[in-house]
Amino acid sequence: MNLLKILFSLASIISTYACNLSIKGDKLLLNDVYINNGSEAEGLLINSRMIQGISDGFENWPYPDTKSWDANRNTAEFITQMSHWNERGLNGFTIGMQGGAPTKNTSKQTHRNSAYHNNGDLKADYMNRLKMILKESNRLNMIVILSLFYRSQVDIFSSYSDILKATENTIFWIKENNFTNIIIEPVNECEFSEFKKYKLNCNQNIPKLLDLINKYKIPSGNSYKGGGVPSDNIIGNSSIILLHGNSLNSESEYTTQLKSVKNSKAYRGQPIIYNEAGTKLFLDWAVKNKVGWGYYDQGSNNYIDGFQSPPINWSINTSKKKAFFNEIEKYV
Repeated sequence: MNLLKILFSLASIISTYACNLSIKGDKLLLNDVYINNGSEAEGLLINSRMIQGISDGFENWPYPDTKSWDANRNTAEFITQMSHWNERGLNGFTIGMQGGAPTKNTSKQTHRNSAYHNNGDLKADYMNRLKMILKESNRLNMIVILSLFYRSQVDIFSSYSDILKATENTIFWIKENNFTNIIIEPVNECEFSEFKKYKLNCNQNIPKLLDLINKYKIPSGNSYKGGGVPSDNIIGNSSIILLHGNSLNSESEYTTQLKSVKNSKAYRGQPIIYNEAGTKLFLDWAVKNKVGWGYYDQGSNNYIDGFQSPPINWSINTSKKKAFFNEIEKYV
């Protein structure tokens, strides 16, 4: 049986019942029950950046056994591991419509990886892979942060109107398929210069996109670079505050960032979630300060390390991964 048939077989056995995300104060609920209910992490999203779950275009990084890249294999292996992550205490993950950096070496990032055509239409193969992951997330009661646009792939579009169309198409697809466990992040780290051409550089059109998403009653927020603090405009239009902390190295630095958010005149008590915070474990700090925590492990393109550099081994197989999952188990 080839991998595409395996994926469709997986899809056929995955339950399609709705998993409904809601917000009460600064906490998250699924089907009207707090996530991590009754634990110190009640209502707080313990998550991991798994951005490449539906990615393609990674021919420069083949699997070592077959000497070729395979997008369907990548998604099939992702789905196989989801229950293991969840059993250990992971509440959710971030996945990307345009993926993320496949390697730390920026000179090698000449690949093309996008769930969108250049006019904003959705690509069927990407959306089929996404649908299977989201169905399994429903079955497992997991929350998915869906990131729409990434800096090295956004240049497939000609104008902001294409980006607006892509955003609307994504929203309509989510609503049509009745996925209610999703948080949308329009742009990953909006300060990057690549977004300026499309007026997506943070305060240009990001608040408008957040407002559009909110009208369809899908929770949303937008990240800045690691350690950055969203503007008042973005905080004001966000139903959830998404932060990156992967450039921070101490609890005091995280505390300073968190205080800056809470001191914003636009902050009204929304849930705060780090959805990219490196491999250094500040989880206890996060729980103490009532914010969600996000593991980010880039890896080394070796089918062993990390959760981002292809080919990706999605299992809990390294000392770094094991340390994270051992830490979160106490909140199950």
